[in-house]
Parts: sequence; structure tokens; C-alpha cells
Amino acid sequence: MKNSFLSTNPSSASLWIENTGLEIIDEIEGLPEIEQAEFRNQIMARIKTGPDEWKTIWLFLFDDFTNIKINKFLSEEGEWPPVAISLPLGRLLAGMYDDYMAKILNFAIYNREIPFSAFLSQAAFGFFIPFIAAAYPVWKGSRITVRQALDDHGISNNQFGNSVFDIIISKFGGFTRPLLLSIRNTFRKKSRLVLMLLTLTIGGAVLLSAFNIQTTVRNGMDVIYKTLKYDINLSLNDYYESEFVQGYIYRIWKICTING
Repeated sequence: MKNSFLSTNPSSASLWIENTGLEIIDEIEGLPEIEQAEFRNQIMARIKTGPDEWKTIWLFLFDDFTNIKINKFLSEEGEWPPVAISLPLGRLLAGMYDDYMAKILNFAIYNREIPFSAFLSQAAFGFFIPFIAAAYPVWKGSRITVRQALDDHGISNNQFGNSVFDIIISKFGGFTRPLLLSIRNTFRKKSRLVLMLLTLTIGGAVLLSAFNIQTTVRNGMDVIYKTLKYDINLSLNDYYESEFVQGYIYRIWKICTING
């Protein structure tokens, strides 16, 4: 993400000016501290997306789209709407979470397209992980004869009882025989035990991380709300007297307090 952002040649500062000519760009770019400067015009407009629904859009104007020096971006071409291909359950849960977070943060989600790289990664993991997990048992099974494979009962003479840990377990007393057999069988195949514990540990860590992120987001939003101490932020495109604006708002909404 960092490399992708830096590849756009992001600006270090933005200067908003009105009623001036393009010659000021040459003057700014001539300063020794300035490497590059570029002029852009910006227009705010509204589009109607429903019977009683309007959305605000920002239009950025360039002299030459093929020669953008700062805050570069590339155009994309393709069919619209994009082809909807996704995993049903994961896509449904992700959409529900997106709507929940968007409602909390007070913004709308217009594009739910999943990057194609996500499908490639999922397909690669789904294919290679089972393949890698099965490679060793297949390799091990191919090194024994058919008679050994048919005669294998899952227990050999050197599988349990040779290590110090196995000897300690075999000395357990005061338990019933089925319980002792269960304990010994748990530690009989140590690689299987390690793999199971590793899987459970990773799963638990992922679950705790999800809860940690959820708690962090909620605490962060609580801090933001306590800092802002207001419900609605109204921005105007021109200068107006504060008393005029406040009187107009008081007539429309039931506002407790206005600060401007």
C-alpha cells in the first residue's frame, strides 16, 4: 500500500486560492524549496440518484490528463456493472459488516467489487495447502511395501515408551485403565498432537485478533464522538453571517446548540 501511494507522487501541501491566474504556478515552482507545482480546478456539484436522494460529487479539472505530475491516477476501462463473482457466505457476511461500519462512520459504500487477486489467492491457498499437507504421508506411504501397508495397525514398537516423556506418562497411577489409555494415546503420535495444537492456537489467535479489532474500532469511535461533541457538520460554499445561518437552521431543524 505504501509503494502504491508513493507511486502517485503525492503532494506535500495543497494551496486553495481564488481569482488568480496560472502565472502563480510558475512563481511557486520557482521557489528553491518547491520541486513541483501543478494547478487544478475543482467544482462541487450534486447528482440526483433517486426520487428524493442527492449525492455530492467533486469534479477535478486538468489541462492535460496524459501529463499529470502530482497525485497521479490511471483510468480504467471495462464493462459496467462489473461481473459479480464472489463466495456467497463470505461475501454476505463481509457486506453486512461493511454496512454496519459504514453506518457507524456515517458514509456510503458505492463499490463492493472484490479484487481479482483475492480470488487468485483463495484458489492458490485452497489448492496448495491440502497438497502440501498430503505430500509427506503420500511420500512416506510410497516407501513401504504392500505387505507392510496391509499389516500396519497404526502402532509400532518404537512409537511409544522410548522417550523420557513417554516413561513418565506410563508411570501415572491412581487412574482407571481407560483414562490411562486415553492419555497415552494422546501423546502416542506427537506430530499429530503438535499439528492439532498449532491449528487450535492459530485459530484462537485469529479469533482474539478479530475481537481486539472490534473493541479497538468501538473505543476509537467513542473517543471521536467525545472529542467532536456534535451530531451534524454543515459546510457552506460561501461566506454568510453567523446569525443568519443559525436563524435559518433553527427554523428547519430542532437543534439544541449551534456553534459556527
